Amino acid sequence: MSELSRFFQAIHERSLWQIVGTYGAGSWVVLQVVETLAGTVGLPEWVGPGVFVLLAIGLPILLITAFVHGG
Repeated sequence: MSELSRFFQAIHERSLWQIVGTYGAGSWVVLQVVETLAGTVGLPEWVGPGVFVLLAIGLPILLITAFVHGG
C-alpha cells in the first residue's frame, strides 16, 4: 500500500471528514451571526474578514489535533 493510500485510510479511520463538515457548518453559522450583528449593531467592517481569518487559522489546528489524538 502506498503512503498516500495509508494517509487517506488514516483520515477515514479518524473521521476527519465528519470533523471538517462539522467545523464548516459551525463556521458558517458563526459568519452568519457576525454578518447579522454587523448590520444590526454597526460593527466595524474588518470584523467579518477578521472572523473568517481566525476560522481559517483554526481549521488546520483542529485537523492536526484530531489526527494526533484520533489514533
